[in-house]
Amino acid sequence: MLEFAEGTGRATASLNGQPLDSDRISINGQTITVSLTEELKANGGKEVSLSFAAKIREGANLSSYKKKDKTEIPNKATYRVDFPNNPGVTKDSNIVPVTPPSPENPPIEKKVNDAASATLSDRGEEFTYTIDTQVPLDVTGFAVYDTIEKVLEFSGENGQASATVDGQALDSSHIEIKGQKITVKLTEAEAKAHGGKSVHVSFKAKIKEGANLSEYIEKDGVTRIQNTAKYNFNNDPGTEQSSKPVPVTPPTPNEPEIKKDVNGKPEETLANREDSFTYHVNTSVPVDATAFEVHDSLVDVLSFVGQASAS
Repeated sequence: MLEFAEGTGRATASLNGQPLDSDRISINGQTITVSLTEELKANGGKEVSLSFAAKIREGANLSSYKKKDKTEIPNKATYRVDFPNNPGVTKDSNIVPVTPPSPENPPIEKKVNDAASATLSDRGEEFTYTIDTQVPLDVTGFAVYDTIEKVLEFSGENGQASATVDGQALDSSHIEIKGQKITVKLTEAEAKAHGGKSVHVSFKAKIKEGANLSEYIEKDGVTRIQNTAKYNFNNDPGTEQSSKPVPVTPPTPNEPEIKKDVNGKPEETLANREDSFTYHVNTSVPVDATAFEVHDSLVDVLSFVGQASAS
């Protein structure tokens, strides 16, 4: 998780306050060593000091170093000394923890047709949702998900969904569509390996044929179908973050015509004053209506004859 700063750690060492040559300091992988040889006998009991700089590796996943509400990266030093009759004696220092700041949760942004909102020209028009975020740092699991409104449906096979991490396509096993919900999920290994990397999700949707949108009519009279995307990490619902709502506005439906005829004609001339005649009223149920009735009031010189019917 750590590395020596600038490759060398800018390391220095001293013996009894006097600097040691750089060739006494070696770095092998994650281990820095100061070696003393011929000066040992002359400097028994004298202070040895080693100083070096280190830093957390870029993109390192620190999940295994989490303790309750913070992260601690422990480290200790060790010396090894050979005595005439007891070689290889080692002793460890105290443990020195380093606590980095807690990483911020990355934002999540949802768009429709590459914009913050979409106004459809046709009620059956297909539109594309996109979700952009990043894999949070130091996580052991990550999922992006979106539950589309009940009046919407995924368009095409599996919503024509796709997803990438750091620009690389994820295979279909990472994408699940169940009912109204689409989920893109990373494995533990992927989540650990891709901390801070971009995640992009795309899928297509449309309004269900015959869907009633009355509950989506807002106070200004405009119909808006709002939708948000979310993510969580470490399989913990308490970590959930949401995007801003993205509205889709369908065209306002036309008011249906209502037509009335008498005996199947625009008007009727009776042969006899007592003849009965039949009115027909034809219309359609308005789209997105919450209540509907058809009524007809006769003028007071007319009366109903027989039984009315409706379909």
